[in-house]
Amino acid sequence: MLLVWTCCIVPEKTDGVMLKDRQDVIEYIEALMKEYAKQPQDTKFDGIIHPPSAMSNMLKVFIWCPVSQYNVMITCPCHSKQLSCWKWTDDLVNPISGYHPRVAYGLFGNVLIIQRIYLCRHGCSTHEEHALSVEILKSLPQKEKSIATNSITQKCLYH
Repeated sequence: MLLVWTCCIVPEKTDGVMLKDRQDVIEYIEALMKEYAKQPQDTKFDGIIHPPSAMSNMLKVFIWCPVSQYNVMITCPCHSKQLSCWKWTDDLVNPISGYHPRVAYGLFGNVLIIQRIYLCRHGCSTHEEHALSVEILKSLPQKEKSIATNSITQKCLYH
C-alpha cells in the first residue's frame, strides 16, 4: 500500500503577495471585495472562491472575517476588549502598506488569503489582530473555526 502525505503551507509571517503588474488580478480582487461588502453572509464566501472558467490562470481566493460573515463577537486575546473591524489584507499594489494578502500553496492550486484586520482600543492606544491569527482562531466557536481551517487546508490539498 502506498501512503502519500501532503501539506498545505500558509506562512504566518511573510511579506505577503505583491501583484501590481497583474491588473486582471487587481480588478478581480476589487470586484470580489465590493461584492463581499454588499453581502458578506452570502454562501459564496463560506469557503474557497473559484475564479470564473474564463480566468483559468487566476488564483482561488479565501476571504475571512468571522465578525461580518457569521456575526461572531471577537474579543482581544490580550485585553478582553471587543475588537472592531478595520482593514483588509487586500493591498496588491502598495509595497509599503503592510496589508498584503497571503498565499496558501497547495497541490491543486494556490489560494490567495484575504483576512480582516481588527483593532483593539484600550486606554490611549490601539493594536491590530488578524482574523486568522492563532489566538483569534482559538477564540472562535468550533463551527467557524472549522470553516476557516478546513477551507484553507482541505481545499488547497484536495481540489
